Amino acid sequence: MDTLRLGIKRLPAWWSRSIGSVRGSFASGCHDWRSGDRERLLRAARTAELLHDGTVRDGGAGPYILHPYRVAVSLMIEVGLSRPELIEAALLHDTLEDSEFSAESLECAFGHEVTRIVRAVTRPAKPAATAMPNGAAGTRRGDHAGDPYIRQLIAGGDDVLTLKLADKLDNLRDALDHPSAAKRFKWVTETTEVYATLADYITDRPLAARLRGLLNDVLEAHASVSSLSASNPLG
Repeated sequence: MDTLRLGIKRLPAWWSRSIGSVRGSFASGCHDWRSGDRERLLRAARTAELLHDGTVRDGGAGPYILHPYRVAVSLMIEVGLSRPELIEAALLHDTLEDSEFSAESLECAFGHEVTRIVRAVTRPAKPAATAMPNGAAGTRRGDHAGDPYIRQLIAGGDDVLTLKLADKLDNLRDALDHPSAAKRFKWVTETTEVYATLADYITDRPLAARLRGLLNDVLEAHASVSSLSASNPLG
């Protein structure tokens, strides 16, 4: 059974793993923007495509660029936001962490505010991998409320928190049929215990409620997938 489609009623019609479809939804989302703002978004999209070229999503769920496009579309269409700097940051939010693009280059190309938001959602540089007792390299544990990264997000304010929650929303949608049940469990747990609570720090209460509702919908979809998997382990 296609576990992604188990949650179809909670996946918006525009959500897709087809790059052509997602590009089309992005173009529709910014179609009515002022020409100058629309060109800014298109330039950010072209930059993100270049920097993520050749990379794929975890679990083989399509080219990586699908993710920043979908985060941007979600903010425009589902959440109803139209601040150019935030949508540009959504398109570029993984470039500092996952490419050789520097914060200085980002600021030169897209300005201080976009760079501020992207830097705030970017994890601090990872320490060198530590050896485990069995000789294996250590892996990043799930996030916790007291982590410096979570404090960094809260300090960033509404735009940073909104972008991070939209990021988590798309990751959870994409993970509905991820092949690793352990990873799905980790992502759902840290979203429920840590990330969903970040909505409490958003000062725009209607915005916070909208984001919380979207997250709750996809968490319920994950619960349905887990329930079916447990009752039908052979698929």
